[in-house]
Amino acid sequence: MRKDAKLSQKIVGVILFISLVLSIIYSLAHFIQAPETAPEGEIGLKVKSDYLLMLTQCVLGVVVMLLPSAVNRKWNVPIPRNIYIAYYIFLFCAIFLGEVFDFYYLTV
Repeated sequence: MRKDAKLSQKIVGVILFISLVLSIIYSLAHFIQAPETAPEGEIGLKVKSDYLLMLTQCVLGVVVMLLPSAVNRKWNVPIPRNIYIAYYIFLFCAIFLGEVFDFYYLTV
């Protein structure tokens, strides 16, 4: 069971890392092309500041993703694998789904 938990942690971590790196590339490309301000009457058009926020959150997401393993290595604080997995899922939902796919702004 221990090998399965370690493998699941690695898989979830790799998925999160890849999605964040792809989001960084996506937001950087759109940041370059986005207008400074939205034209009058345009609703929902993202401007440079929106993509800059997305880029910042994705970069910080990668940094925060590496924090638990750094704490574990530096101070030898054991962190259970299930906590790692829950942490990665939370980061994925908060950063990738919330900011990149605009789940925070969806209206029904």
